[in-house]
Amino acid sequence: MSRIQIKATYASQHPITVVFGWDRPLQHCFLDIDVDDIFEAEEDEDAIAQGPFGKLVDVALNTHMQGMCVESVRAALAAAELVVPEAAFDELCQHRDLNLGNHIVEFDETGTRKVLYADPAARA
Repeated sequence: MSRIQIKATYASQHPITVVFGWDRPLQHCFLDIDVDDIFEAEEDEDAIAQGPFGKLVDVALNTHMQGMCVESVRAALAAAELVVPEAAFDELCQHRDLNLGNHIVEFDETGTRKVLYADPAARA
């Protein structure tokens, strides 16, 4: 399984980690939006749904995050109002096209790419 991590900021203030990648054995993309910190900071789920994190939490909790294609990942992130560097989607397409596993890449909000782990047997 490949993994692309994006360190982002939501609602111009809250740091959040978005993870997506290519699941080589199952041959599809996956997406994970980490909203645990939001629930720890705010106990009232109704307040979360009505507050600045409402769309993000709705997408994170109600979107089927497995069995996705690249465009489904892009659409879910757009629905959550998360801006992800285009280079991260290019990376995901490359992972899919090369059927990569055991590959971890991180992007910051500016699109700067950092390889955290690359399988020595990988072709990328």
